[in-house]
Amino acid sequence: MAWDTKNGFYVSAVVLDAPWESDLEALHFPKYDKDAAAAGWRKARKMDESYNNPISFKSIDGSSRGSISAKRHNDRGEHPEDYTWTDAYHNSPAIRSVIDWFKIEKTRTSVYQQVPGGHIVFHHDLDNQRLNFDSNKLTVRIWIQLSGEDCIYRLSNGDVDISVNLQRGQFIVLNADNVFHETWNHGSKNRNLLNITGRANSWLKNINEIWGEPQTIKTMEKNYNKSAGEKYVGDYKDGVRHGQGTYTYGPKSQWAGDKYVGEFKDGIRNGQGTYTHASGENYVGEWKDGKPNGQGTETNAYGKYVGEWKDGKKHVQGTETFANGEKYVGEYEDGVRHGQGTVTYSVPSPYAGFKYVGEFKNDTFHGQGTYTHASGEKYVGEFKDGKYNGQGTKGVGAVAMDEDSAMAALDATLDELRRKA
Repeated sequence: MAWDTKNGFYVSAVVLDAPWESDLEALHFPKYDKDAAAAGWRKARKMDESYNNPISFKSIDGSSRGSISAKRHNDRGEHPEDYTWTDAYHNSPAIRSVIDWFKIEKTRTSVYQQVPGGHIVFHHDLDNQRLNFDSNKLTVRIWIQLSGEDCIYRLSNGDVDISVNLQRGQFIVLNADNVFHETWNHGSKNRNLLNITGRANSWLKNINEIWGEPQTIKTMEKNYNKSAGEKYVGDYKDGVRHGQGTYTYGPKSQWAGDKYVGEFKDGIRNGQGTYTHASGENYVGEWKDGKPNGQGTETNAYGKYVGEWKDGKKHVQGTETFANGEKYVGEYEDGVRHGQGTVTYSVPSPYAGFKYVGEFKNDTFHGQGTYTHASGEKYVGEFKDGKYNGQGTKGVGAVAMDEDSAMAALDATLDELRRKA
């Protein structure tokens, strides 16, 4: 499921791994110089003596000691092409493998070293508002914990306020404009944090769909060591699944035995494809951002649905046919029957000959409708929560029917429908 790159944040379930300790030892972080020209922005965040000076891996001037500030172009925002990879990037193979693992366009990229007791107060930044970014090209920050213990990250977007203690190789992704954040090194050693600033894309929005299972990913291995035993055979673009391919979930995966064959874009299911579950249930149709979206057909042990989908749910218009003889043709909303529709029952259903034509709400009869019994008796009028309600006419033509019998038949039909659902 995609996370909200505008207002949300993401804490990884996966852990990245590479021997970056030797890279860190070779970087030689300069001590913080309180008289440095850049001290102003540090004081604004009360960073005095909380951090040693950072090492740039991608900077405006291409220097490892270069500026980590944004190059501002108010007419077009901050662009990756304004930044250059530095010697620190080229000379640090393990850290470079972590940076390259993230398949996004990158701007400012640095390693920060927070000293023991260092504390950055609760604040937010202005990456997007300041630079006038397009809503479809939001800049985000990725924080990867390279070393340190008992280092607290507090994150709050107004709805959720959490504190996390990342383990080595775990990471956070956030929109620093709308997510307030605070860090505190309670440990006895320096905390080394890799910060990648870049543009959110489909790969990053759906990172949980692609890499959501808890596992350790060895970033220096070409195919990564996917502990869940998953396998992909197909096309790549810039190191990411893109084009036609087949993805099979391994025996240690929570989706063990499932398989997807079809199109990928930016590492996730997009376009036409078929997803088959180990149980035999499958979906054939259109995908967007890893979910059924558009026209598609789902087949399982209960029957078949043919119609439209949105964000992985039945939506707008479709036809459901069940093995028990029930059939529904009509409108859906968020995966349930909602709007105008028709339900009919045929053999082998014990309610063969029953029919309802009318309005649905939240998967039950609601609004104006006509309920017809197999005997020909019918009720025409209002329904509420699956029961007769308000104004209505009962009978066959002008012949009145027994209301209790009609209600019993209707209730039995609805009970069957609920059991099936």
